[in-house]
Amino acid sequence: MIRFDGQVALITGAGKGIGRAYAETLAARGAKVVVNNRKHAGEAVGSADQVVAAIRAAGGEAVANYDSIESEGAGQRMVDQALSAFGDLHILMCNAAVGPRGMLHKQTEQLMRDTVEINVFGSVEPVRAAMAHMRAKKYGRILLTTSGAGIGGNIGFAVYGATKAAMHGFAASATLEADRAGILINVISPGALTNMTKWMLELEGFDATGRAAEMPVQSVAECAAYMVSKEFDGRAEIWGVVGGKIHVTRLLASKGIDIPHDQMTAENIAGLKSQIRDLTDARLVEIKPE
Repeated sequence: MIRFDGQVALITGAGKGIGRAYAETLAARGAKVVVNNRKHAGEAVGSADQVVAAIRAAGGEAVANYDSIESEGAGQRMVDQALSAFGDLHILMCNAAVGPRGMLHKQTEQLMRDTVEINVFGSVEPVRAAMAHMRAKKYGRILLTTSGAGIGGNIGFAVYGATKAAMHGFAASATLEADRAGILINVISPGALTNMTKWMLELEGFDATGRAAEMPVQSVAECAAYMVSKEFDGRAEIWGVVGGKIHVTRLLASKGIDIPHDQMTAENIAGLKSQIRDLTDARLVEIKPE
């Protein structure tokens, strides 16, 4: 059985939806959890407090963190809180994100900057902050979050998709630095019915309520729990999970063709495009730490 006894997990955006399922699932399996979710002005009790209360009521250990993940110093503060509260940090799950929809030419520069700050910097900075401790301990499991928009695209989510695609590029390079220190960094592409996805489905004409049973958050949480466990051995892998289906997404590179330098013209390349695109003998693009 996969357990996390004696381990400490920090989960961003864990006050609701998929993040809450992550926190409660790891806590039920023995982890001590730092539950991050920003507290909004005027709130006496934030969503992070509610999750902590639920975990404690079930016999688990957890503390709340209210940092806005994009704010200066938030990553270090969250890591420091984990070390102060529980004395260690083994798992980091970067789940917090925003997904504003809008045609690219209609989005404002500020909205785009805010999306990048929250989705990209709000993930890479906690990883940076956690890395020193994990390297010293020679162990760590980090899970980043992508989406279908970041892999295959989605109308109205160009900027959001860019931030989600960035997670794989970050994981690929960071893994090369971290692997020798016993730290594995991977990416999950979750599909579940949450407040964030409900309106997207309805906007596309789907009956979101009717699809609730097909897209439970717990399916995502169970896959995520495996991906941050000692039993998982992936390196910069992208695992997608929707309902009862799990798959892995990988990059392929075509075999390509050789063109003499003196014939490397735009016209010749255009004429050879079918051969260049041919995936018959494509190779898998793999992350191979030294």
